[in-house]
Amino acid sequence: MQSTLTETSAKNKRTRILALAAIAVFLLGRKPLEEAAKVTGNRLKSFKITETDNLVLNDLKITDEVIIRVVGAAEGNLDNKGRKNKSYYGHTDPGDRRHNLGAFSFSPSREGQSITDPEKATDWYLNKRIKPRMKSLITQAERAGLELNSLAFLNAVDLAVQSPEAALGWSNGGNKGFLLNLKDLSEGMKKGITNDAILKARVESFRNQKIRGEKYQAWTGKQGLIRDQGRRMGEIEDTVKVLIKEQKNESN
Repeated sequence: MQSTLTETSAKNKRTRILALAAIAVFLLGRKPLEEAAKVTGNRLKSFKITETDNLVLNDLKITDEVIIRVVGAAEGNLDNKGRKNKSYYGHTDPGDRRHNLGAFSFSPSREGQSITDPEKATDWYLNKRIKPRMKSLITQAERAGLELNSLAFLNAVDLAVQSPEAALGWSNGGNKGFLLNLKDLSEGMKKGITNDAILKARVESFRNQKIRGEKYQAWTGKQGLIRDQGRRMGEIEDTVKVLIKEQKNESN
């Protein structure tokens, strides 16, 4: 029995490392494995990775289009089929009142940019902000030994767009970030990574324990935050279902 458990553990560990390596190659583009190892760690040396721009999680290939459509739907700028709505072309941010553009509600003025085209705004934010944050999420997941499904990973990416500190951890140490909260909750609930655990981890990630008063750092307040995070999760899940169906049809 002990031998079987050890073999199973080793297999799970190898699967997790391969998945993380695939994410790294997706982020780095078609580059040598050695460059992917810089992101995911030296433990990749003993594995042969097939170079690809795609990561497959639960039958879903994670591509640029997938990131744009999933986060764009969560932001309310695209529908679940990727069709653009009015806010995609420009809207006022409810928080800081700046002008936002594109799928990710990117504010060029906030970043010192003069981009006026929503397509260019989407591309700029994807490559300059989202992908570097995705690399940080990968590092956290690997160090925590966390095996992510597609919904958990895409919720992490979406949260990194909505609130980088909530996703990656508060700079003042007030919260360790979404993935580590998810690990604690999924282990504590003893049910693995469920939708309930993802929602609770998203909400918990806004709680800054280093400040007084209202600890949930969101302009909506805690109850509004719970509703907002649940709404974003629902958009992500619905979009993922559409994308999986589309990818399956394309492969047939």
